[in-house]
Amino acid sequence: MTRRPSAMATALAAALAVVGPASAETAAAASTDADKTITVARLPLSMYSINAAFVEIVAEEEGFSVTYLDGVHPDLFPALANGEADILTSIWLPYGHDTYWEAHKDEIITLGAIFQNGVSFFVVPDYVDESVQSVNDLADPEMAERFQKVIPSIHRGTSMYDKSVAVVEQYGLDAVGFEVEAGTVDSWNAALGEAIENRAWIVFPLWEPQYMNEAFDVRPLVEPQGVFGGREATFLAANRAWARSADPALLSALSRINVSLEDLNRLDYQVNVEGMAPRAAVEAYLEARPGLLERWTD
Repeated sequence: MTRRPSAMATALAAALAVVGPASAETAAAASTDADKTITVARLPLSMYSINAAFVEIVAEEEGFSVTYLDGVHPDLFPALANGEADILTSIWLPYGHDTYWEAHKDEIITLGAIFQNGVSFFVVPDYVDESVQSVNDLADPEMAERFQKVIPSIHRGTSMYDKSVAVVEQYGLDAVGFEVEAGTVDSWNAALGEAIENRAWIVFPLWEPQYMNEAFDVRPLVEPQGVFGGREATFLAANRAWARSADPALLSALSRINVSLEDLNRLDYQVNVEGMAPRAAVEAYLEARPGLLERWTD
């Protein structure tokens, strides 16, 4: 008995006949292009845009193009875990992003450390009385009276915001009126300069590498209980499933990207103060260091 083709099979055969070899080649090319594109999750801070520029340049050297998924921490870590993004520009470990790592460590992996010895802290302007050297000193009611009580931060869900709130609670700073206020990156960026212009006493959360360490005269405060954590590394992170099938040469090259704190502070200064685009700043950095990009991508 001869089996007649189903209606679905007949329709499929007709469609293929219409599509023809040229369209099939186009589809194959589109698939190849997709395979040569990586999606990079980028957080809304200049430092992460600088890291992303390093990733983009290295990826291009390996024959890949980059598209970006921009967003905030609570959105981008899950996006990396579920495969919406392939790479995340920075994950601070073991302290800064420990909660995100614990939540998603089965779905993501770390690649190489883009930089090492990063650290978070509170600072005060240098004109603040020299007796203020530690976070403990802020808990003194008479000293606290001289400070503005709002500690500006960026959005909720960031290490900066969460750790700052924890420091305020741990040291009893809330009892003398201090509170952490979540804001935008732009409002946080402006707050320190405005306070210094008015010679206001401000407690400001900061980290290194960050351009404000070079742009302003500020004094880091000792934080003896270690709520912020100590010095740590900042890694590129990748979706675990994507990394299993990714080009080994690409993964190897990305894992070799490493920049000093001093150089990253300077790059961040060039972007925020001198007005350079992150990609242009990174290109100039690499051009001034012949052979560095080749060492990463060989």
